[in-house]
Amino acid sequence: MGNEIGKPTCPLGLAAMAATTTNIEVAEVTILFNKCVKLGNASGDPDMFTRSDLDTAVKEKGLEAFQPSDTELLEKLFTMFDNAGEGNVVTKEYFVALAALTTGTPQDKLKFAFKMFDTDNVGSVSRGEMKKVLNAINNAASYFGDAVLTPEDIDGIVLSVFGSASVSSVVIEKSIPKIVSHDIAMKFLNAQGTVRFGR
Repeated sequence: MGNEIGKPTCPLGLAAMAATTTNIEVAEVTILFNKCVKLGNASGDPDMFTRSDLDTAVKEKGLEAFQPSDTELLEKLFTMFDNAGEGNVVTKEYFVALAALTTGTPQDKLKFAFKMFDTDNVGSVSRGEMKKVLNAINNAASYFGDAVLTPEDIDGIVLSVFGSASVSSVVIEKSIPKIVSHDIAMKFLNAQGTVRFGR
């Protein structure tokens, strides 16, 4: 699919989809995440889950609120992240991308996405983890047809948030306003990303 081929019907395919066609809330995504992690653990790989795991998790009690369009979106994201076509995806990357499609502000979405990498619950992320979060969101935007950021754009945002190269981690709560107000991130959020490319 990719954004060279599948053009959105409005300037910001990803944001428009989140605002108009999904009703997915962070609380529902948290439940789904926990179920997929549990199913992945049962399968022997705590960092991955399968399409079957996703289907099982969506049908389990507690997620009855998913609309058919939401379930279809979950399936599309799974296909996007199943790069090798082996029927499994990296759990954190999938749910970081899904965070971009939840209801809420960009700050809320980023906070949830960063929590995926704050596994020890200390409220901070490393430089590499921040890049993974921004890349996953960028890839989802590309898949749904939005103009996206270059790797250099993402590096620039991360450098701006971290400041010195010697800083190894940053507090999530303090980083989010810096990301959202960064001029390159603002362009991305307003569908004015710097490039278009297929996935």
